[in-house]
Amino acid sequence: MLWRMSAVAITCTPWLASLTVYLFSVRYTPPVTVTVTTCALYVVLYVVARAILLVFMFTTLRDLPPDAYKAVSWTSLVPHL
Repeated sequence: MLWRMSAVAITCTPWLASLTVYLFSVRYTPPVTVTVTTCALYVVLYVVARAILLVFMFTTLRDLPPDAYKAVSWTSLVPHL
């Protein structure tokens, strides 16, 4: 579940940040502190989601199924050899 939430966060955060910057520039001009805080929150969300996926990537490598360690005989899969 955390992997899926992180993947969605990585996918949607740049779009949300772009939309927020656009809305701030066109419709409403907030104080600078609000703009900087909003952008900082988007950056923190993106970095944390990316770190979670990186940690999950390496932790799943230590629990591989036994079939991952089998040697493949590639010559038997090529019909003309």
